[in-house]
Amino acid sequence: MMPSSTLRGAILCVSCLGLLMPESLVLAAQSPARSPAGGQQLRVRNASLTAANSLQGRVTDAQGAGLPHARVTMMQRDRQVVAATTDSHGSFVVANVPAGVYAISSAGSTGTYRLWAARTAPPSASAGILIVADDEVVRGNRLYDWMSEHYLLTYVGIAAAIAVPIAVVGSRSPASP
Repeated sequence: MMPSSTLRGAILCVSCLGLLMPESLVLAAQSPARSPAGGQQLRVRNASLTAANSLQGRVTDAQGAGLPHARVTMMQRDRQVVAATTDSHGSFVVANVPAGVYAISSAGSTGTYRLWAARTAPPSASAGILIVADDEVVRGNRLYDWMSEHYLLTYVGIAAAIAVPIAVVGSRSPASP
């Protein structure tokens, strides 16, 4: 029969590994695609075309105000497919767009979009696209962002927060006969 301190240590180790393993396996299975050039994460957004195969969109600044007369370019396989200009409210419409994946740029910001034909888009697809100039929008929860980027350190910290009190209480308990 194992001593209680050894049993407690084994349970603690298994618990800590249980905290670490599932998240790392899930993240490995869902790792985002990387762009070949810069090695940065490539996020592809889904958007739906209208019934007339038109793409609707808006270009705004970081505060949400529309940018008038901004140039919008659509690239596919390193060639420019179409160029458009926003109206006085920052809105644009591009007609006769075939479904596919495009790099769409305007006002110093570029995004990758998968454009779907009408009634074929997944439920998560937006009805149009939104381009934020310079894409320097700062999200408010920096601690959560850091924790999600450094998940292994986060879980080690959580495991230590659990293990240290258990070890301290275990060392103060009287010895078993």
